[in-house]
Amino acid sequence: MIFSGEYDISVRSQLRIDLARIAATPKVVFDLSEVTFVDAGTIGELMRFHDMRAFMQLQRETIVAQDPHVVKILHLMNVGTLFSLTESLLLAVPRFERVALQYARSVAAQEVPVSVVHRNGAVGRTPPEDFEKGSGPSQMAS
Repeated sequence: MIFSGEYDISVRSQLRIDLARIAATPKVVFDLSEVTFVDAGTIGELMRFHDMRAFMQLQRETIVAQDPHVVKILHLMNVGTLFSLTESLLLAVPRFERVALQYARSVAAQEVPVSVVHRNGAVGRTPPEDFEKGSGPSQMAS
């Protein structure tokens, strides 16, 4: 699941919906490489997601983060006790999956200039007004 931009209370309910859709996925990697801000509530949603998957006895999730502020909040909230943390997507995802992610990013970058959410290994981009009308990330990336 690829994230970019800022994550705060304004996107939390959509994030919860998107996380529920991938809960049973055997291997989950959260790519926060392009995230510039994340609040404690968003991290709380990821932790809730982890708890749900742990109850289902699924594989531990990986978080890829590079921004110093994002890395700092992850460490302050002891996220490393629940998730595998890495700074490199190369270490978290096999090569063939990285190629698919790079392709999705390049295609999405040419469509619409505003990133809002990304899920299931695809990049969804949409203007904020469309996101609020219900044609946002859940409907875009399949």
